[in-house]
Amino acid sequence: MVYNKWEYVDSNLKNCPPSDAQPASGTVYYLVKHNPPIATDFQPKAIRHPESVKSVPLGNDSDTWYCEAHGISVFTDQREALDIKKEFNFFRNWKLAVADLTSVCGYMKKTPRENKKSHCTLWVFKDIKIWDIFKTF
Repeated sequence: MVYNKWEYVDSNLKNCPPSDAQPASGTVYYLVKHNPPIATDFQPKAIRHPESVKSVPLGNDSDTWYCEAHGISVFTDQREALDIKKEFNFFRNWKLAVADLTSVCGYMKKTPRENKKSHCTLWVFKDIKIWDIFKTF
């Protein structure tokens, strides 16, 4: 895997994306602020809210936590993606977007959360305009 071709991945991060990440594939859902989606909709948490990733949550490995914060959270289950709008006021007015990912998009890994089993982290290749691949509905 070539690590210098990733959008937003800090070159100081070890093993990011992780070695068990796979070429992106399949239908995924993602919340976006704009319709149609724009580039800033796809900035990872580490870029949008760097202060929020400074402290590692209890029970998490710091390398894993920071690496995932440099990817974007997508879901393979539409319902779970929509639940985010209900659970977090911040996303209430955001739109659901869908994409059929292929290996040219980047790499992804299943990173389930306690109540979001379809959660995946997607690390996007630098030259991919990922916002053009996702469509709102």
